[in-house]
Amino acid sequence: MSNNIEESKVCQLHKFEKNKYFYGKLMTVRDFETEQSYFDEKRHLINRLFHGAGLICGFEQIEIKTAADGNLNLLFIDGGVALDCCGREIVVPPNTEEKILNSSGSSVSDITGIPHLYLKYKACYDGYVASASNPSSCVEKCCPGKVVEGFEVIASGEVPGLKELECRSESVLLKDVTVWLEDLEKEYTACPLCADKERVFIAAVNSDLSVNFTDTAKNRIIFTQKELYHLFKCHILDFNNPHAVTAIQTGALVSIDGVNNPGGNVDLIAGTNVSITPNPATHAIEIASTGGGESATTVRSVGTSLIVGTSDKYAREDHVHNLGNRVVDFGNLSETLQRQLAFLFMYLRERALKCTVGNFKAIARQFDNDIAFKIAQMTKDAVDNKVYQKEEGFMEFMKELLELMRAFADNIQGRSTDESFRNFLNALEELKEVFSSEDSLQVAIQQDEVCFYVAELEIRG
Repeated sequence: MSNNIEESKVCQLHKFEKNKYFYGKLMTVRDFETEQSYFDEKRHLINRLFHGAGLICGFEQIEIKTAADGNLNLLFIDGGVALDCCGREIVVPPNTEEKILNSSGSSVSDITGIPHLYLKYKACYDGYVASASNPSSCVEKCCPGKVVEGFEVIASGEVPGLKELECRSESVLLKDVTVWLEDLEKEYTACPLCADKERVFIAAVNSDLSVNFTDTAKNRIIFTQKELYHLFKCHILDFNNPHAVTAIQTGALVSIDGVNNPGGNVDLIAGTNVSITPNPATHAIEIASTGGGESATTVRSVGTSLIVGTSDKYAREDHVHNLGNRVVDFGNLSETLQRQLAFLFMYLRERALKCTVGNFKAIARQFDNDIAFKIAQMTKDAVDNKVYQKEEGFMEFMKELLELMRAFADNIQGRSTDESFRNFLNALEELKEVFSSEDSLQVAIQQDEVCFYVAELEIRG
């Protein structure tokens, strides 16, 4: 009896009981059985709902033998471990030999018509000891002191309702994955019951009493690492686009100027005065002109006349390059010019910071203001650390500096004259606005404006 319920209900959902201890409690046999069954049934529940039923490991070497009494036995050479549908573990030690029984529990000598072998959990009593509660002092009464979790081998004509693992192929297509997942979710919305009479299929037997390993292997249903590896291997070796991924989903090129050839090649054909040279090694195709005529390498003066005539070798003297917005990019300038501009920008950022140090130090003395002293010192440290050299570092520092300068403005409001304070505050607001441009040059120029107006601050008389 498991957890004080009927044996026929051990595979069904039920409430669990466990002992409530207190000092002086009289522990009876029932209490200790409750203690054992509570943990056993909890473990069985997890096994049943999380792992399922089937062979876990072993049972690769089994042999049917005829015993001396003519009945059939099953020899487990390598042993194994299985779970029945109730979640109970069936452990078979190596070299165990067990009688083969029919569904009625009788030994069999012929399994014709009942070629499927199952394992069935069976607990047996063992370790008989004298009972101290025997009322008779003349007759010794013995009771079993142990329960051995064993098993029976049952021969049956019922075919196990299990399917072999299948991989997708060109000829045999499995269900669409979304349909398969929906069916799987529906199947497991209800708690599983024991549909196979608490038996675990172990082997199919041929007429010559040999084991049919083909039918046996496909009925292992607990997904151990071996089975998961099998499924994974099936998938990664399927090069036929098992998920039916489209070119649109991957962003793949479908056609060139309306020409497509799925799985094939699209040829480029050279026209007049054009050569096409593919280079597979560099993954490049060179398209070049092969036309005649002399290429212009220099620009010669055509004198004072603005009329060039019919020559197409040289640019007209009145030709003007388009220098509109975003036509000439910084990266297209010469290296020398780029370097000179970079030094100029860095100088303007440095000048803005040094101006901040001097002017805020002077105004700090004039107003006896700690925040202004902090601004001057913090900016001096930034100059020493050359934050002006990198645009990113300069912008990060200026954001911190702006907050301090706004705090300074709040602190001196009312102590400075209205006009000088208004000019300084307007310069701070404009500095805040240019931050949105993320242009360090504009920020440096506006900070120079702030420095000018902070020097113009006057103490109210």
